[in-house]
Amino acid sequence: LAPALAAGAGAALRRWKGGWRERPVAVGVAPAPDPRAGRALAEHLAGVGRLPVLEPFSWRGGPVPAEASSTAVVAHLDRVVRLDDPDAVPRGPVLLAAATMRPGWTLPVAAALLREAGATAVLPIVAHRLP
Repeated sequence: LAPALAAGAGAALRRWKGGWRERPVAVGVAPAPDPRAGRALAEHLAGVGRLPVLEPFSWRGGPVPAEASSTAVVAHLDRVVRLDDPDAVPRGPVLLAAATMRPGWTLPVAAALLREAGATAVLPIVAHRLP
């Protein structure tokens, strides 16, 4: 993860914090076929906010198909993204960190899984949105 992207994400959070009803209780690593950059972002943000890092998801399968319809993308995500330990999801807001995002459905699917497991809110942050 480029230092400028991590710094920009941290600056965005500092601007947003006044608008939160409740401060996040943890930073979650968003699901991805290769979560290393997302983990780096989550660790950076957790360090800034002195929060624990959660790695609640596993990805079991290939990447999101390119040029697919939303229906196909969500069906794929339903097959490959797993919330490994729902009991480990804290009761409270979770900041969900993704280093990059191309398809717009990965974070909503992950957020729904976290909410179903007990997170009171999911606050997504993406360091770099790809075209």
